[in-house]
Amino acid sequence: MKNRISLWLCSTAGATLLAAPALAQTSATPAAPANGELPVQEIVVTAQKRSESLRNVPASVTALGGVALESSAVLSVNDALRAVPGITSYNSFQGGMTKFSVRGVSSNPSLFNGSSVVGYYLDEIPFAFARFPVSPDANAYDMERVEILRGPQGTLYGSSALNGVVRVLTRDANLNEFQLKARGSASSTRYGGDNLRGDVAVNIPIVPGRLAVRAVGGYSDYAGWIDLPIPGIKNVNDSKTKNLRLKANAEPVDNLNVEGLIWINRNDIGSSNNSRDDKTWLARFRQPASTDFDAYGLTVSYDFPTFSLLSATSHIKFKNSSIIDAPVGGARHLTELGARLWSQEVRAVSSNDGPWGWSIGGIYRDAQDNQRQNFDTLFSGLTLDFDYGSKSYAVFGEISRKFLDDRLTVTGGLRYFKDKTSYHETSYWVAGPLLPDRRENFDAVTPRAVIAFRPNTALSLYASYSQGFRSGFSQNGQVLRITNAAQSVRPDRLHNYEIGAKGRLADGLFEFDTALYYIDWKDTVQVLNVIVQTPAGQFGVNQAINSGSASGLGADLAVTVRPARGFDFGGTISVNNLEFDQDIISGTAVLFRKSSRLPESAKMTATAQAGYAFAVSEDFRLRLSTALTHMSKIYNTSGFTLLYGNNTTKVDTEIKLTSTKGWNVSLFADNITDDYGRVRRVGPQPVNDYADRLRPRTIGVQFELEI
Repeated sequence: MKNRISLWLCSTAGATLLAAPALAQTSATPAAPANGELPVQEIVVTAQKRSESLRNVPASVTALGGVALESSAVLSVNDALRAVPGITSYNSFQGGMTKFSVRGVSSNPSLFNGSSVVGYYLDEIPFAFARFPVSPDANAYDMERVEILRGPQGTLYGSSALNGVVRVLTRDANLNEFQLKARGSASSTRYGGDNLRGDVAVNIPIVPGRLAVRAVGGYSDYAGWIDLPIPGIKNVNDSKTKNLRLKANAEPVDNLNVEGLIWINRNDIGSSNNSRDDKTWLARFRQPASTDFDAYGLTVSYDFPTFSLLSATSHIKFKNSSIIDAPVGGARHLTELGARLWSQEVRAVSSNDGPWGWSIGGIYRDAQDNQRQNFDTLFSGLTLDFDYGSKSYAVFGEISRKFLDDRLTVTGGLRYFKDKTSYHETSYWVAGPLLPDRRENFDAVTPRAVIAFRPNTALSLYASYSQGFRSGFSQNGQVLRITNAAQSVRPDRLHNYEIGAKGRLADGLFEFDTALYYIDWKDTVQVLNVIVQTPAGQFGVNQAINSGSASGLGADLAVTVRPARGFDFGGTISVNNLEFDQDIISGTAVLFRKSSRLPESAKMTATAQAGYAFAVSEDFRLRLSTALTHMSKIYNTSGFTLLYGNNTTKVDTEIKLTSTKGWNVSLFADNITDDYGRVRRVGPQPVNDYADRLRPRTIGVQFELEI
């Protein structure tokens, strides 16, 4: 295996270096500046917990800026992430929540058996649950940027970053200027109805130069398009979202920065976006779902002459409630998921310009998840109420050394992680004694090593090895009652070998970002569907298992070309060959065949975009743009049945008129080809052959104002 990896890295390194001059970088969202002028502004990110040029970060990173996040086609941060190479996202069956896959690495289809494979941060707040692999659907308005790190981030970000991290970075309050911006849009969805959306952001200096607050509020009301023919309800999957974000920044003395963040989000839907091909669902009742989160963060930092010291304290309250009515007379059930997370991180990062660089820190996290389910039409008789706990801490550090006049940098890092997990029952389906509490400990050391070479200011090359880690957990009571010998789920670990090149050529005419990697994922966690007998009949229960290893090669490529003033085009493609290394067997039956892909794992994602901006007068500019996103088919599992989705392609177009007076108006068409393919199927028989769907063609107008 090691010889195979070494041979592959050597051959692909040569290919990357030969290909570099012919490609162009789209580490940031492919989009020209508002005025269509060249050169393009340098992008600064904090992916490695320090400010540096995106082109110099020796890792596969994409940065989405305000232009991309406030596009008319973007309903949330998670919506914008679909245009990032190697990222796939899909809605959970319960509704109102999103799951991610990065480079083919995905969590199993169950909502209750394992944390996410992708770390998710709101500023310094880690949004990481003990057992639920879902992420919030955060409003993308008035963001500084969103950074997406592909590959394991086990050193700086920890156990929730098995193969990537999403960092949602809100805009700081401006200490000196009053600012006001707003937008509103109205649109119509085919097969559905009218949609409305509005957002506003205001920045107020309280003590000029020392204290300011920035408030952002938003509301959206989107029509559904899926019908329930049995009760005769139309457009049942409508949605309403309300959010409020308040951020205060203070600099009471020089070099001391204090930041407070409050983020409140409410999302209510009439039903999930799952339907049959004819846009119907054979439920007998409405299936509403609500997803709420309250996030609170306090960050204090001080800049010393040679390093900065930071303390980040955070607290999250999360709740999802959903009703599912099984088609054609099945059981109706209510599922409530709740979580509370508290974390405290302290870290120090060097800031001097010498040859040595370093970072060191530690974090403590206390996560408590709750799963509650009531079954049958009246929500009585059958009740599950489980608590999952995780109390963990980690210490981490990285050190780097520059050589050859700062052109060559060698970096090494380690993280030690320890997790104490717990399982507690409050109630179970049937009468009888509850199972005793279960407690288990897991730990890991995850390393990272990087060699980066910058032959000039426009080109950067790197080679790296990194590990990702995800903690284990005990089986829940449903499984333990069926199989007394059921083993706890061991932690899984992912090894990533990668080389990459990124740069800018011909004064910004071409930009490129390319990476070639090999993934070796040990003890992947999958689920078996086993049957449990209750007084009301039989129910399928998901049992988590460590299903051996998966491995494969992959590549990411992003290109942007700006051949003339105001004109830009480009695209991205990400392909991975991540497959099981052996048959996965349950009893005598084969659950997954050797060389088959993992569930909910896309082999390829691709995007393309083109835009042209030009002046129509001294006061107005017009920009025409179109963007395409494509995801190859993924499959879900139901017992031993594999449920395949479709290749999906979404095309969005926009015409934007911008005034020098600080306003603009856009005409847009999203999913203009009206692709209604199956993103993720959830039912095996023709009568309940449901799948998560894209929103049908939506056409509208958006107005924006900034003063």
